[in-house]
Amino acid sequence: MKLRDKLWLWGQTPNLHHIYNLYGLPGVNYMTPLEGALYFGIPNMCRVEIGGWPEAPFEQEAMVLDHMQNVVWGVRPNDPEMLDAVIEVGGDHPNIRAAILDDFFSDTKLAKQPPSAIADLREKLHTAGKRPLDLWSVLYCTELYENRIPYIKECDAITFWTIDANYLPDLEKNFKKARAICGDKPLYCGMYMWDYDNKRHIPLSLMQYQVDVLYHLLKIGQIEGIILCSNCVGDIGLEAVTFMRNWIKTHGDEEI
Repeated sequence: MKLRDKLWLWGQTPNLHHIYNLYGLPGVNYMTPLEGALYFGIPNMCRVEIGGWPEAPFEQEAMVLDHMQNVVWGVRPNDPEMLDAVIEVGGDHPNIRAAILDDFFSDTKLAKQPPSAIADLREKLHTAGKRPLDLWSVLYCTELYENRIPYIKECDAITFWTIDANYLPDLEKNFKKARAICGDKPLYCGMYMWDYDNKRHIPLSLMQYQVDVLYHLLKIGQIEGIILCSNCVGDIGLEAVTFMRNWIKTHGDEEI
């Protein structure tokens, strides 16, 4: 297996990271998830909802991604219509392997549902469609508390993200915490190319450190893959984007 087979793109509808000017992003974003995957040379996709987009039914969006090796589709808790739409499209497109909960582990959201609600969601994904789909979730480095463990147990895989670049120097320490609370659950690590919390570029020195740590974790089998965020910053002139594209060109065809 080549290293690029372990790479994923966090795919979201273009311009929606810019639309409310919440993150201080420069430029204008037109790059679609598919274009982003082709631009970076990444064969796997997390196609995640933001701001109500994409809208159900998801057939057109899924059809465009049929050539991708693996696709994970965004789903929301307490949204049975969206869940049904994901199960339906997953049954019709064999490369869709899971649904993913984004921004789920905040105290506010956890207060709205017990772990049993997530168990029910997972059970429906496993059994209600033409074939079983797994349940993934996003977990941030600021959410590494034991009260998350009962929810983590109800997921099939976790994606771990350093939400604020100020935490990147602690990536190795925080990953150990994530591994401890996730046990032997499959882990994927996300990688930002823009510091959304602080509305600024990520220094290339921190990008180099981040990719070195995750590259090592991937090679020793501690993580299943690396998820690059995202097509929504892929065409706005960021140095971090050029850095990651060149890194993938250099390392993507390595056997791992």
